[in-house]
Amino acid sequence: QELVAALRELGAAGQHARCVHPAARLAEIRIRQGRFVEAEPLLEEHAGRPETIPAAIALRLARSEPQAAAALAEQRLTELPDTSPALAPLLALLVEARLMAGDVASARMTAASLQDVANRVGSDRIRATASLAGARIAAGGGEPAAAELFRDAARALEGAGLALDAARARLELARTLADSAPELAVDAAARSRRELDALG
Repeated sequence: QELVAALRELGAAGQHARCVHPAARLAEIRIRQGRFVEAEPLLEEHAGRPETIPAAIALRLARSEPQAAAALAEQRLTELPDTSPALAPLLALLVEARLMAGDVASARMTAASLQDVANRVGSDRIRATASLAGARIAAGGGEPAAAELFRDAARALEGAGLALDAARARLELARTLADSAPELAVDAAARSRRELDALG
């Protein structure tokens, strides 16, 4: 509601956002809500803004378009300095795109770059994001350690204040456990459901 109001007020006043444009944040929320039809015009209208690129990548991932998502991420990564914390979300999305495309080896290299950013910046959020990327790669490669890595990632995300991402990580944990330990998978999925319901 706040973002919708901000967009309306900016438009009425003929002004521009001085920081991250509210359209970028609203598009991210709409994508997470599964409301892709509402996200798309926001991204199209503000396509020239760098802050809309992560949302545009996320939309392509949500629509199972990993090559398009990876191309967008790779292009934006070339425009940022190696020391920028803004690399982290793009690298995390690129890991997802490469895993969706079945390229585990490239995803692993991307995750290593993400871990380098986490080590350099020292942010709990980026470290937690890197942890989740590692868990996803382990799951993509069929590694037995994937379940424990998802548990660690969920705890790290929760500790970093990323409750939605933590709940999603637990849902991925449930998928990982579905064949080998179905009862544990049900427990993880139920906890994820409770957390997601609490977040609305």
